Amino acid sequence: MLIIGHRGARGLAPENTHASFMCALKNNVDSIELDIRTSADGKLVVHHDATVNGTIISKTDYTTLKHANPDLLLLHEALKILDGKCPVIIEIKKGADMQAVIDEFTMSPLKAGTQVASFDMQILRAVRSSLPDVPIIVNEKWSGIRGTHRCHKLRTTYLCMNQRWLWSGFIESLSKKGYNLSTYPLNDPKKANRWRTHGLYGVVTDYPDRF
Repeated sequence: MLIIGHRGARGLAPENTHASFMCALKNNVDSIELDIRTSADGKLVVHHDATVNGTIISKTDYTTLKHANPDLLLLHEALKILDGKCPVIIEIKKGADMQAVIDEFTMSPLKAGTQVASFDMQILRAVRSSLPDVPIIVNEKWSGIRGTHRCHKLRTTYLCMNQRWLWSGFIESLSKKGYNLSTYPLNDPKKANRWRTHGLYGVVTDYPDRF
């Protein structure tokens, strides 16, 4: 079972920052998940929410966003921090300028082991179409039926679902069907270990130190 740092280690340091990534690495995670959005000038900004201190990312240039939050990173800066230390999962948030994303991924190819995730089917289709060799993770909030249907459409076995909607029988069923099922955010090692015996592939956690 893989231990995946959620936005680095968001329970231990400010999420999606240098400090959070270093904290996750210190706790020996198997992989680190981070989020990206696109600024008004087409920069790939590492941030979960649609705004930075009240400023809308998609409508603001990166220099202004950086002034609003000096800890803000661009994707290439985050990848440089993590370079060679552990695999990375890049979650593309809804509303991202996919042409800007695809252009950067094409100019600076992702390292082996990097995966791309999203809750948005159109984003995942764009990645699959333009970058067919990039491994895709389908993120799903609650519906196993929808999640597995999307996996089938995108030709991937990687599915990540909210832990609230999982149970042992469902996990075991998907594992037997060949799915690599991860869950988020799971911060309870006892529950994780119990689900591991039923075939859980990975845990996205805010507190990698607990594992």
